[in-house]
Amino acid sequence: MEQLEMIFQNELIGALIALGRAAENESPDPETDRAMLEGLALTGQTAPEETLQAAILALRAAKDRLVPSCASCACPCGRTAEYPLRELLAESDRARTALRLALLSSLGALARLALAAGEQDSALLAHLYLSLFALGYPFEAERMQQLIADCGRYALELLSR
Repeated sequence: MEQLEMIFQNELIGALIALGRAAENESPDPETDRAMLEGLALTGQTAPEETLQAAILALRAAKDRLVPSCASCACPCGRTAEYPLRELLAESDRARTALRLALLSSLGALARLALAAGEQDSALLAHLYLSLFALGYPFEAERMQQLIADCGRYALELLSR
């Protein structure tokens, strides 16, 4: 990947995690779900800069719709802040970083499968949002492993339909 594309991938991942954080206590609408799926499907993929930029803008707009008060907050708390890949990689616990990267890769593959199948199952979407939240939160290793295993389970379900 080129340097500029890596920068956009970093922003894309940060915007996805922020959306996952925002969705923790909110109910995403179909437009938000679509932005999340399309953004996830682009993670780790080679894509034109314009496509990545459009996905980032769509994710940020979706987050602002979910939590409009966060967008205009005078004292941001960081709860729905973007958590870019560089921060994920900078963590000192290499095992946790490896699990997060495995989860991110699994989420991208699962989103591509869901889009190809035209799937908008609420349990699948809830899993994707929770997993995005988990990428920016220090979940225990066992919990991260379960999220990765659940990605595999959902992928099998999509492939068997």
